[in-house]
Amino acid sequence: MTRAQWSILAILSNQEGLSQSQISAKLEIEKSTAGRLIDQVERSGWIERRPIAGDRRVWGIHLTDQARQLLVQVEAVILRSRTEMLHSLSPEQQQHLSEILQTVKSSLSAALELDRSEHHTRKSEETID
Repeated sequence: MTRAQWSILAILSNQEGLSQSQISAKLEIEKSTAGRLIDQVERSGWIERRPIAGDRRVWGIHLTDQARQLLVQVEAVILRSRTEMLHSLSPEQQQHLSEILQTVKSSLSAALELDRSEHHTRKSEETID
C-alpha cells in the first residue's frame, strides 16, 4: 500500500460516502489525479463506488470489509512507529513539533494554491493571446 492509497482509506475511515471531488479537496490534489488513485484503490478491493441518491452523476466512495480489517492492522503499525519516533521527546516537545509541522503543512498548501492560481492565470492569458 502506498502513502497515497493509505490517505484515501484514512479519509474514508473518518467519513464514508465522499465523492471523488470531496476526496481530491481533502487530499489537496487535482480531481483527475484523485480519480486515478481511487481507481487503483478500488482495483485492490479496498473501496467501492455506490450511487448517491438524487444525483446520477456522483458516486459515493465506501470502504469494503477488507479495507476495515486492513485499517486495524495499519493503524497498529502507525501507533507503534509514532511511539518509537517520539519516545525521547517530552509531551511539550511533542506538542511543539506538532505545531511546527502544522505550520509547515499550511505554508506548503498556501504555496501550492498560489502556484495553481498562477498556472491558471498563465493558461488564461495564453488562451487570450
